[in-house]
Amino acid sequence: MTAPQQSVELVPDAAGDAAVRAQWDALVAADLPSLARHPSRSNRPHITVVAAPLVDPAQDEALEAALPPLLPITVRWGAVTVFGPGPHAVVRLVEVAPPLARLNALAASIIGVPADHLTAPGRWSPHLTLARRVCAADLDAVLAVLAAWSQEDVTFVAARRWDPATRQEWALGGGGRPALPSAHPTPVSPPSAGPLRGSGTPRG
Repeated sequence: MTAPQQSVELVPDAAGDAAVRAQWDALVAADLPSLARHPSRSNRPHITVVAAPLVDPAQDEALEAALPPLLPITVRWGAVTVFGPGPHAVVRLVEVAPPLARLNALAASIIGVPADHLTAPGRWSPHLTLARRVCAADLDAVLAVLAAWSQEDVTFVAARRWDPATRQEWALGGGGRPALPSAHPTPVSPPSAGPLRGSGTPRG
């Protein structure tokens, strides 16, 4: 079994956070898999910048100094796509604009990400995860719900570290940067003609 990966992540501003959560909530309302079903305090919209089995204290200090000055970064989220042979992860891709590519390359250099790793520069596909463990029978319905959202800009304002071994997250940097948003703000309605309804027992 692959060991859990330490990660460096970017979180969006309040508007971007709410826009992603609206998609999570629409999937729940349609009785479909969604990241909204995970109640952990650390469960918030984010993109993973780099990941590694271990990040040592010196690397954490270097990340703390190097990454926050590169934020905020505004990029466009684009198409919904599907990862994995099944059960699937359903994600919304984020463009690899030059400022975001530079941040990924810097973080990868600090941590020493191998060239063949999925978060290495040139291989990295930044994305916002919307649902995990989506079975083939639910996939078309999930994609239909998410089609209500079009491409739009999203601004990433803070970097965080995630340690899966201790299940702890913490912000990188201070210095006047916006704090991590609340993990469970008030949901917003999807951009459709009416609320989406679901029935039956929710599936995680």
